[in-house]
Amino acid sequence: MRIIRNKSLQATLLSSALLLPLSAAEVLNVYSHRHYEVDQQVNQLFTGKTGIEVKVVNAEADQLIERLKSEGTNSPADVLVTVDAGRMQRAKAEGLLQPLKSGWKRPRPPPCETPTASGIPTPSAPASSWSPATA
Repeated sequence: MRIIRNKSLQATLLSSALLLPLSAAEVLNVYSHRHYEVDQQVNQLFTGKTGIEVKVVNAEADQLIERLKSEGTNSPADVLVTVDAGRMQRAKAEGLLQPLKSGWKRPRPPPCETPTASGIPTPSAPASSWSPATA
């Protein structure tokens, strides 16, 4: 079972799913508390671009957490999507989440600019890449 901690953008979530090892049938199983039409559209786009079918189980976050607990290591869930950090923290505390490890690095945001004596702002640090801390 692979579960991602962030639900802020369904498109980002599904893009991240490309990093998960999927079954031979190429199915991504999503347990989601979200019930938005845009999620269905993103799922269809994801399937169209990747050929990976997205199967979604919709329920309240607490119900999904209980389902994950009862299914244990036999859970088909690849991704858990909640609508608040508290539920995700609960799932983590109960040992239901696994870290997602990849070689991907997010580009570092541009540095703040510092004014010089002439009043012309200059970059305060060179741009580089960084990796967010892992849980």
